[in-house]
Amino acid sequence: MKKINFPRDSGAHKSVVEWWYFNGNLQDKSGNRFSFMNCLFKLDVKKSLIPYLQFFPLKTLFSVHTIICDIEKKKTYRTIDYIVIPTKDSFSAPLLFAKYYNPLKPFIRADCLIEENPESVFHLKNDQLDLQCVSAKKPFPAAGSGYLEFGERSTYYYSYTNLKTKGILKIGKRKIEVSGKSWMDHQWADAPYSKDKWNWFCIQLDNGIEIICFEYGGKKKKYSHAGVCPADDSRQYSENLQFEPVGKKWKSELSGAEYQLSWKISNDDLKMDLLIKPLSRNEEMIAGPINYWECPIEVGGTFGKEKVIGRGFMEIVGPEMENGRIKIFMNEMKEKLLEFNKKQKK
Repeated sequence: MKKINFPRDSGAHKSVVEWWYFNGNLQDKSGNRFSFMNCLFKLDVKKSLIPYLQFFPLKTLFSVHTIICDIEKKKTYRTIDYIVIPTKDSFSAPLLFAKYYNPLKPFIRADCLIEENPESVFHLKNDQLDLQCVSAKKPFPAAGSGYLEFGERSTYYYSYTNLKTKGILKIGKRKIEVSGKSWMDHQWADAPYSKDKWNWFCIQLDNGIEIICFEYGGKKKKYSHAGVCPADDSRQYSENLQFEPVGKKWKSELSGAEYQLSWKISNDDLKMDLLIKPLSRNEEMIAGPINYWECPIEVGGTFGKEKVIGRGFMEIVGPEMENGRIKIFMNEMKEKLLEFNKKQKK
């Protein structure tokens, strides 16, 4: 184990899986609420142990997931680019720099990027968004060192918990000027995570406190962790959180998977007792063997001796699917990979 080092570790690593993930709660000039999620994934094809990737001609697979949610209109716009190609100069800068395009639609997405500039300023750009995110706090390494162990699993992990954000969301022909607050996670590990399960929450309270908390694992063994970043940018950590489901689960018509959307999260060490509610419902994403639910949340409750409110994001990964979606996806993916191979030979 080594401690995370900045800025060296903002770029890519020789790991089985890695991702650079952003989410945010935003609003336009009229106060209409929106949210976004944008994530660049990097996967070692051979070590991932995912069967359909035997058709992939490259050693490393990059893909991008993007979600835009119009909260007022209760509409969600999803994009999964299963294959994106980084430019040759990607990951060559001292800070994070990844420019990429989708080879299956090069004229639509030929100038997409995730870029970190000095002073922790991030620029996100694709055909659904163009945002600048400026960090108000230092990077927040998980568990203090940035290294977490969960039984047979371990991961490097850090966050930027408070990103002042402004820019444009693109929905159809509309370009919507927005501003608000975002969150960034960077994680890498030597494990495929294709069958793992977790419930993950990032919380930004109105009093300047940010909280990351999650439970990882299945019925036999679960691990939990919380990290707190107070307004003064100090750090607190705790384990043994209690996650209590509230209300009925939401069932997907597409996959048949059931997702728990409302939660009570508590921890005696932090004197934390929070109620989590979703701001949208139809937020399922399916990518190969992984299905997950990703959505903005509202938060209320107590932290310490203070009543608190806030916003954030929730990610529920891995509930069992009933409808054979994996086989459907594998057939779709084979077709896309065959199309990709033909383009590479030309």
